[in-house]
Amino acid sequence: MAHIRKRGKTYSYAIDIGQDPLTGKRKQTTKGGFIRKKDAEAAARKVELLLDENRYIELSKETFSDYIKEWFENHYQNRIKQTSASNSRYIIEKHLLLENSFAHKEIAKITTGDIDVFYNLKLKENYSTSYIRKMHQLLNQAFSQAVKWKKIAFNPITDADPPAVRYKEMAI
Repeated sequence: MAHIRKRGKTYSYAIDIGQDPLTGKRKQTTKGGFIRKKDAEAAARKVELLLDENRYIELSKETFSDYIKEWFENHYQNRIKQTSASNSRYIIEKHLLLENSFAHKEIAKITTGDIDVFYNLKLKENYSTSYIRKMHQLLNQAFSQAVKWKKIAFNPITDADPPAVRYKEMAI
């Protein structure tokens, strides 16, 4: 059950979302800034509905760079060959951590637009389309795992448009 209260000129809600598994203390989610009480009640009902259907996700505040390192070390590299892991590590360190505009953004706030801008930047830097596709595959696997781990609500890579692979004619 949501608790609605007036704070100054706006309304806010607070809803119990369960218990912290480590401390046993109750966890709440709050949101404020609603002009009308009805707006706060409607927003609270949406959260309660998600809780009832067990689809509520508390979005992670973890940055992309922290997440991708953790995902690579603790999940991805254990499931692939050693040579593939070293190639993937290079792509992650050079392109996804150093030369990336969303590297220090929270993973829950990364949009499909951010991803498309990243692909266009790599095209302007004259990387091959097949190499950009490898970056796309790594990003897709990382974000898909973040969805499974309930860190984010959806995978922004699914709607992104990586460049089509272009093959160059070989001169013989």
